Amino acid sequence: MNAERVEWDDVAEGAAIPTVIDEITARRVVQNPGATGDYFPGHWDPDYARRQGQRAIYANSLHIFGLLDRAVTAWAGPRSFLVRRNVRLVSSMYAGDTVTVAGVVAGKRVENDEQLVDLDLTMTNQDGAVICTSRSTVRIPAAVQS
Repeated sequence: MNAERVEWDDVAEGAAIPTVIDEITARRVVQNPGATGDYFPGHWDPDYARRQGQRAIYANSLHIFGLLDRAVTAWAGPRSFLVRRNVRLVSSMYAGDTVTVAGVVAGKRVENDEQLVDLDLTMTNQDGAVICTSRSTVRIPAAVQS
């Protein structure tokens, strides 16, 4: 499938979407909460994070959600629209982690004249530990007539 335009007819239940792999640097862990106004010390102060029992500073939820959304939109393309995201956070995403987001098409349907695709996503770290799971729904627009 062309990432620029996923065609409704090409979407098949059970099909895998391309994985997204990302290096989570300390700089990015600090920058994301700064950009979103989340100044909780566990996101930028290593001593505070360790006193909480964490191994390093850790990403905020919006950083995690952004990576999930990146996997969806990288597959669905720029004409798609993320309708909903339901996330179950399991563990933290730490500075120094390498994370992988993998997903499969869980189903597709037409609802209120919209072509919707449900994706089941799993984010894991370099050790295979699950960081979160998600059911995301994306609207795929009708094919453009050439």
